[in-house]
Amino acid sequence: MTSNSWFDNGIAAIQEKRWFDGYQMLFGALVRALRVKDLKTVHKIMINSIPLLVVGKQNNLACNIALSFINNFPKIDERELEWLDQIHILLDILHQNKLENCLVEIRRGIITNKKFSSIEFIIDLTIQTEILTKSPRIQYDVFYCQAGLFASQKDYVQCFKTLETLSSKTELTPRMRVYLTLSELNAYEVDSCGRYIKEMPEKLSFEDGLYVEIVTRAFRAVEASDQRDFFSLMKEYDDIINIKVDPLLKLLCDGILEIFQGSNGKGLLSSFFKS
Repeated sequence: MTSNSWFDNGIAAIQEKRWFDGYQMLFGALVRALRVKDLKTVHKIMINSIPLLVVGKQNNLACNIALSFINNFPKIDERELEWLDQIHILLDILHQNKLENCLVEIRRGIITNKKFSSIEFIIDLTIQTEILTKSPRIQYDVFYCQAGLFASQKDYVQCFKTLETLSSKTELTPRMRVYLTLSELNAYEVDSCGRYIKEMPEKLSFEDGLYVEIVTRAFRAVEASDQRDFFSLMKEYDDIINIKVDPLLKLLCDGILEIFQGSNGKGLLSSFFKS
Protein backbone atom coordinates (compact mmCIF):
# COMPACT_ATOMS: atom_id res chain seq x y z
CA MET A 1 0.00 0.00 0.00
CA THR A 2 1.35 3.45 -0.94
CA SER A 3 1.63 6.45 1.36
CA ASN A 4 -1.25 8.07 -0.51
CA SER A 5 -3.45 5.01 0.07
CA TRP A 6 -2.60 5.06 3.78
CA PHE A 7 -3.43 8.76 3.82
CA ASP A 8 -6.81 8.32 2.09
CA ASN A 9 -7.79 5.45 4.37
CA GLY A 10 -6.61 7.32 7.46
CA ILE A 11 -8.61 10.45 6.66
CA ALA A 12 -11.68 8.32 5.91
CA ALA A 13 -11.33 6.57 9.29
CA ILE A 14 -11.06 9.88 11.13
CA GLN A 15 -14.14 11.23 9.35
CA GLU A 16 -15.94 8.10 10.60
CA LYS A 17 -14.65 8.91 14.12
CA ARG A 18 -12.45 5.82 14.21
CA TRP A 19 -9.80 8.00 15.72
CA PHE A 20 -7.06 5.56 16.62
CA ASP A 21 -7.40 3.51 13.42
CA GLY A 22 -7.15 6.72 11.43
CA TYR A 23 -4.19 7.92 13.44
CA GLN A 24 -2.29 4.65 12.92
CA MET A 25 -2.80 4.80 9.15
CA LEU A 26 -1.77 8.45 8.99
CA PHE A 27 1.25 7.78 11.18
CA GLY A 28 2.30 4.96 8.85
CA ALA A 29 1.80 7.18 5.81
CA LEU A 30 3.82 9.99 7.38
CA VAL A 31 6.76 7.79 8.34
CA ARG A 32 6.86 6.23 4.89
CA ALA A 33 6.68 9.60 3.17
CA LEU A 34 9.46 11.01 5.35
CA ARG A 35 11.64 7.99 4.68
CA VAL A 36 11.54 8.61 0.90
CA LYS A 37 11.42 12.42 1.26
CA ASP A 38 7.96 12.67 -0.31
CA LEU A 39 7.44 16.30 0.65
CA LYS A 40 4.06 16.66 -1.06
CA THR A 41 2.53 13.78 0.90
CA VAL A 42 4.07 14.94 4.18
CA HIS A 43 2.56 18.39 3.67
CA LYS A 44 -0.82 16.91 2.79
CA ILE A 45 -0.87 14.73 5.90
CA MET A 46 -0.04 17.55 8.29
CA ILE A 47 -2.39 20.21 6.96
CA ASN A 48 -5.32 17.79 6.79
CA SER A 49 -4.96 15.38 9.69
CA ILE A 50 -4.08 17.70 12.59
CA PRO A 51 -7.11 20.03 12.22
CA LEU A 52 -9.48 17.06 11.81
CA LEU A 53 -8.14 15.37 14.95
CA VAL A 54 -8.47 18.62 16.90
CA VAL A 55 -12.08 19.06 15.78
CA GLY A 56 -12.69 15.55 17.11
CA LYS A 57 -11.08 16.58 20.42
CA GLN A 58 -8.22 14.16 19.83
CA ASN A 59 -5.48 16.65 20.69
CA ASN A 60 -3.03 14.01 21.88
CA LEU A 61 -3.24 12.15 18.58
CA ALA A 62 -2.89 15.43 16.67
CA CYS A 63 0.26 16.21 18.64
CA ASN A 64 1.59 12.72 18.02
CA ILE A 65 1.37 13.39 14.28
CA ALA A 66 3.31 16.63 14.75
CA LEU A 67 5.94 14.92 16.89
CA SER A 68 6.26 12.10 14.37
CA PHE A 69 7.23 14.68 11.76
CA ILE A 70 9.97 16.06 14.03
CA ASN A 71 11.19 12.66 15.25
CA ASN A 72 11.43 11.25 11.72
CA PHE A 73 12.64 14.42 10.02
CA PRO A 74 14.87 13.43 7.11
CA LYS A 75 18.50 14.40 6.73
CA ILE A 76 18.59 17.37 4.37
CA ASP A 77 21.27 19.35 2.56
CA GLU A 78 21.57 22.96 1.41
CA ARG A 79 19.49 22.25 -1.69
CA GLU A 80 16.51 21.02 0.31
CA LEU A 81 15.58 24.07 2.37
CA GLU A 82 11.93 23.53 1.47
CA TRP A 83 11.93 21.00 4.31
CA LEU A 84 12.57 23.87 6.70
CA ASP A 85 9.44 25.49 5.29
CA GLN A 86 7.49 22.50 6.58
CA ILE A 87 8.66 23.23 10.10
CA HIS A 88 7.21 26.74 9.78
CA ILE A 89 3.99 25.33 8.34
CA LEU A 90 3.70 22.83 11.19
CA LEU A 91 4.17 25.58 13.79
CA ASP A 92 1.49 27.63 12.06
CA ILE A 93 -0.94 24.70 12.09
CA LEU A 94 -0.34 24.14 15.81
CA HIS A 95 -0.93 27.82 16.57
CA GLN A 96 -4.09 27.93 14.47
CA ASN A 97 -5.44 24.90 16.34
CA LYS A 98 -4.39 26.27 19.75
CA LEU A 99 -2.17 23.28 20.57
CA GLU A 100 0.00 25.23 23.00
CA ASN A 101 1.23 22.21 24.96
CA CYS A 102 2.21 20.53 21.72
CA LEU A 103 4.20 23.61 20.69
CA VAL A 104 6.27 23.18 23.85
CA GLU A 105 6.92 19.54 22.93
CA ILE A 106 7.84 20.45 19.35
CA ARG A 107 10.31 23.11 20.45
CA ARG A 108 11.85 20.66 22.92
CA GLY A 109 12.00 17.96 20.24
CA ILE A 110 13.91 20.20 17.85
CA ILE A 111 16.33 21.43 20.52
CA THR A 112 17.11 18.04 22.06
CA ASN A 113 17.15 15.82 18.96
CA LYS A 114 20.73 15.20 17.84
CA LYS A 115 19.74 15.18 14.18
CA PHE A 116 19.13 18.94 14.39
CA SER A 117 22.48 19.71 16.04
CA SER A 118 24.58 20.35 12.94
CA ILE A 119 25.74 23.96 12.63
CA GLU A 120 24.42 24.09 9.06
CA PHE A 121 20.91 23.20 10.19
CA ILE A 122 21.03 25.57 13.16
CA ILE A 123 22.02 28.50 10.95
CA ASP A 124 19.60 27.59 8.16
CA LEU A 125 16.65 27.15 10.53
CA THR A 126 15.72 30.83 10.51
CA ILE A 127 16.57 31.60 6.89
CA GLN A 128 13.03 31.30 5.56
CA THR A 129 11.28 32.92 8.50
CA GLU A 130 11.13 36.42 7.02
CA ILE A 131 10.01 35.06 3.67
CA LEU A 132 7.30 32.79 5.02
CA THR A 133 5.76 34.72 7.87
CA LYS A 134 5.65 37.97 9.81
CA SER A 135 3.79 36.21 12.63
CA PRO A 136 5.50 37.07 15.94
CA ARG A 137 4.34 33.73 17.34
CA ILE A 138 6.07 31.66 14.69
CA GLN A 139 9.15 33.87 14.75
CA TYR A 140 9.31 33.28 18.49
CA ASP A 141 9.11 29.51 18.02
CA VAL A 142 11.79 29.40 15.32
CA PHE A 143 14.27 31.74 16.98
CA TYR A 144 13.67 30.09 20.38
CA CYS A 145 14.64 26.77 18.78
CA GLN A 146 17.72 28.28 17.16
CA ALA A 147 18.79 29.83 20.47
CA GLY A 148 18.24 26.49 22.19
CA LEU A 149 20.28 24.64 19.57
CA PHE A 150 23.16 27.09 19.96
CA ALA A 151 22.93 26.66 23.74
CA SER A 152 22.99 22.87 23.34
CA GLN A 153 26.27 23.34 21.40
CA LYS A 154 27.52 25.65 24.19
CA ASP A 155 27.76 28.48 21.68
CA TYR A 156 26.33 31.05 24.07
CA VAL A 157 27.49 34.06 22.05
CA GLN A 158 25.38 32.97 19.08
CA CYS A 159 22.57 32.03 21.45
CA PHE A 160 22.60 35.56 22.87
CA LYS A 161 22.75 37.11 19.39
CA THR A 162 19.81 34.98 18.28
CA LEU A 163 17.76 36.15 21.24
CA GLU A 164 18.72 39.76 20.51
CA THR A 165 17.47 39.29 16.96
CA LEU A 166 14.24 37.80 18.30
CA SER A 167 13.79 40.69 20.71
CA SER A 168 13.92 43.10 17.77
CA LYS A 169 11.08 41.23 16.05
CA THR A 170 8.72 40.48 18.94
CA GLU A 171 7.70 42.01 22.22
CA LEU A 172 10.49 42.14 24.79
CA THR A 173 8.57 40.18 27.42
CA PRO A 174 9.80 39.45 30.96
CA ARG A 175 10.66 35.92 29.90
CA MET A 176 12.68 37.17 26.94
CA ARG A 177 14.59 39.40 29.35
CA VAL A 178 15.33 36.32 31.47
CA TYR A 179 16.69 34.35 28.49
CA LEU A 180 18.74 37.32 27.32
CA THR A 181 20.28 37.82 30.76
CA LEU A 182 21.15 34.15 31.25
CA SER A 183 22.61 33.78 27.75
CA GLU A 184 24.63 36.96 28.22
CA LEU A 185 25.92 35.65 31.55
CA ASN A 186 27.07 32.51 29.77
CA ALA A 187 28.63 34.42 26.89
CA TYR A 188 30.28 37.42 28.50
CA GLU A 189 31.73 38.76 31.72
CA VAL A 190 29.25 39.49 34.45
CA ASP A 191 30.19 43.19 34.52
CA SER A 192 28.57 43.71 31.14
CA CYS A 193 25.31 41.93 32.00
CA GLY A 194 22.20 42.78 33.96
CA ARG A 195 20.60 45.55 31.93
CA TYR A 196 17.63 43.43 30.91
CA ILE A 197 16.62 42.50 34.45
CA LYS A 198 16.92 46.12 35.59
CA GLU A 199 14.11 47.08 33.23
CA MET A 200 11.51 44.49 34.24
CA PRO A 201 7.91 45.75 34.43
CA GLU A 202 6.56 46.22 37.94
CA LYS A 203 3.47 44.07 37.40
CA LEU A 204 4.19 40.46 36.49
CA SER A 205 2.11 37.34 36.12
CA PHE A 206 2.74 34.63 38.71
CA GLU A 207 4.74 32.53 36.24
CA ASP A 208 6.76 35.48 34.97
CA GLY A 209 7.47 36.37 38.59
CA LEU A 210 9.02 32.93 39.11
CA TYR A 211 11.24 33.39 36.05
CA VAL A 212 12.36 36.79 37.28
CA GLU A 213 13.17 35.31 40.69
CA ILE A 214 15.27 32.63 39.00
CA VAL A 215 17.28 35.05 36.87
CA THR A 216 17.73 37.55 39.71
CA ARG A 217 19.11 34.91 42.05
CA ALA A 218 21.25 33.41 39.28
CA PHE A 219 22.74 36.79 38.50
CA ARG A 220 23.49 37.51 42.14
CA ALA A 221 25.03 34.06 42.63
CA VAL A 222 27.38 34.53 39.68
CA GLU A 223 28.18 38.08 40.74
CA ALA A 224 29.02 36.91 44.27
CA SER A 225 30.71 33.64 43.17
CA ASP A 226 28.14 31.89 45.38
CA GLN A 227 28.13 28.34 44.06
CA ARG A 228 26.02 27.02 46.93
CA ASP A 229 23.21 29.51 46.31
CA PHE A 230 23.13 28.66 42.60
CA PHE A 231 22.94 24.92 43.33
CA SER A 232 20.13 25.65 45.78
CA LEU A 233 18.32 27.68 43.12
CA MET A 234 18.55 24.83 40.60
CA LYS A 235 17.11 22.40 43.11
CA GLU A 236 14.40 24.71 44.42
CA TYR A 237 13.07 25.49 40.94
CA ASP A 238 13.63 22.12 39.29
CA ASP A 239 9.98 22.05 38.25
CA ILE A 240 10.68 25.03 35.96
CA ILE A 241 14.41 24.64 35.25
CA ASN A 242 13.51 21.41 33.52
CA ILE A 243 14.20 20.21 29.99
CA LYS A 244 10.57 19.06 29.63
CA VAL A 245 9.15 22.41 30.69
CA ASP A 246 11.56 24.97 29.20
CA PRO A 247 14.58 23.51 27.41
CA LEU A 248 16.19 26.88 26.70
CA LEU A 249 16.01 27.91 30.37
CA LYS A 250 17.45 24.55 31.44
CA LEU A 251 20.34 24.69 28.97
CA LEU A 252 21.23 28.24 29.98
CA CYS A 253 21.16 27.37 33.68
CA ASP A 254 23.24 24.25 32.97
CA GLY A 255 25.77 26.51 31.27
CA ILE A 256 26.10 28.65 34.38
CA LEU A 257 26.34 25.49 36.48
CA GLU A 258 29.32 24.45 34.37
CA ILE A 259 30.94 27.83 35.02
CA PHE A 260 30.85 27.09 38.75
CA GLN A 261 31.87 23.45 38.42
CA GLY A 262 34.66 24.17 35.93
CA SER A 263 36.19 27.15 37.66
CA ASN A 264 36.15 27.05 41.45
CA GLY A 265 37.58 30.52 41.12
CA LYS A 266 39.89 29.66 38.21
CA GLY A 267 39.81 28.59 34.61
CA LEU A 268 36.57 28.82 32.63
CA LEU A 269 35.37 32.42 32.51
CA SER A 270 37.56 33.14 35.49
CA SER A 271 36.76 36.83 35.23
CA PHE A 272 33.40 35.89 36.73
CA PHE A 273 35.21 34.93 39.89
CA LYS A 274 37.65 37.70 40.57
CA SER A 275 39.04 37.58 44.09
